[in-house]
Amino acid sequence: MIEGTQSLARLLEKLKQYDVPRSEVGSKDSRAIQNLIDLEFLKIKNKGRGQILVLNIIEGYIQWENNLFPDGTKKAAQTQDTRSKATKNLRNSKFSSQSNPSIEIKIHSRIQNSLGSINWYYNDFPKLPSGKIVLIENLRTFLKSELIFGDCEIAIRYDGIISDTILQLLSQTGREILIAPDYDPVGILSYLNCKEVLGDNVTLYMPSNLHELFRHSNRTIMSRLKNRQTLKAILERELDADSKLVIELIQSSNGGLEQEVLHD
Repeated sequence: MIEGTQSLARLLEKLKQYDVPRSEVGSKDSRAIQNLIDLEFLKIKNKGRGQILVLNIIEGYIQWENNLFPDGTKKAAQTQDTRSKATKNLRNSKFSSQSNPSIEIKIHSRIQNSLGSINWYYNDFPKLPSGKIVLIENLRTFLKSELIFGDCEIAIRYDGIISDTILQLLSQTGREILIAPDYDPVGILSYLNCKEVLGDNVTLYMPSNLHELFRHSNRTIMSRLKNRQTLKAILERELDADSKLVIELIQSSNGGLEQEVLHD
């Protein structure tokens, strides 16, 4: 089955203006291009050591194009920033760059605790219930958040580096925010980035026995090039007392501490 992709639309737009090297055809569009060649809508010509494609707009080509791109290749070649546009221009909503607007959130209450977490889908940024917010990196810790972070009313889960979407949401709240990452370079980078955007409202979760917990640090974490590079970049930044202490523990143990050490 031939699909009308954005890359195919862009290629056809080029072909309407000038001849294109055959080498520019991507693998996902090769079937469509071969079909155009078979129908003689495209001609192949030798040029130097390669081949070029020449568009031959004869009877039947416009109908072929309209079957794939109802609103034309010009619109389809543009970035499909909504699923509605991708459906109209490419007949497939999955070709859109638009992601599902959702935040995984847990409200600390007896009802919520019995339900677990909720994926919160929204049209516009949601208005969060009042109270202190904790940002948690790992799922198991997130599901036990009310036991570990009892002074917080809302828990929000993130993966790796905190997304711009979450930071944008939090910047509108003015709330006190606690961040509970893994105690490794990526976790500290998330804290520093969050603090850079949200300021003094952000604090790093520092268990009173953190020194002792680092006996369980994972040296595999610091064997990864990405983490060593992240650590090097962090050392070039201005650190507060908490982040500096964690970095010193990482360096002295040559490992990172995973968040799951905080609970059973």
